[in-house]
Amino acid sequence: FTLVAAAGSERPRLGLAVGRKASSHAVVRNRIKRITRDVFRHTQLPALDIVVVARAGLGNVPRALLRADLEAALTRLNS
Repeated sequence: FTLVAAAGSERPRLGLAVGRKASSHAVVRNRIKRITRDVFRHTQLPALDIVVVARAGLGNVPRALLRADLEAALTRLNS
């Protein structure tokens, strides 16, 4: 789930909300955040404030699929 608004700054900003419903294990929640930040960092975006809210069960999604879905979502924001 992603929320987007016009940025209050000149560059894009990312907010993350990854709670225990995404995964009960802190290691998995941290992996989700790390992958999200990495995809955000490597995607050219306009000045937007983006908030990514992890949904329940996201910890069970394979890394490659998570990365591909995030890349697709951020690429759609770019157009």
